[in-house]
Amino acid sequence: MLIKKATSSADDKRLELLLKTYENNLLSEVFFIRNNEPENLLELLRQQEDLLIVIGDVSKKISISRVKLQDFQRRFEAAEDIRASNRKELEDRIEAMKSELGEMNSARQRIRQMRQISKSTYYQQTPTLLQDWA
Repeated sequence: MLIKKATSSADDKRLELLLKTYENNLLSEVFFIRNNEPENLLELLRQQEDLLIVIGDVSKKISISRVKLQDFQRRFEAAEDIRASNRKELEDRIEAMKSELGEMNSARQRIRQMRQISKSTYYQQTPTLLQDWA
């Protein structure tokens, strides 16, 4: 049985498919970040890690034309810019959540203080105005 070696065009197509999937996943990352879906984002990030490993392995093993290589390199750099943008957006969302949690914690503490004041005000034994009236 003869095994055919992968042709250059097959390698091009495989790398093209992997890169396109990576680019599409980057757009999905933004969607999950903006819609506050951390479980889906984490799953997608695991897939992205696997894709990057495969892209790295494939790019080392294939021989493609210089023009195609430059095109793939340009697209990969653009994808990395999108990834950096996604990372910035995620950091901004995390900071906003931290700020919101800080505000909620402050409000919770104020409510606790008001309850304590309320309890001490209503349960104190204060003399009434009419105590010595008769």
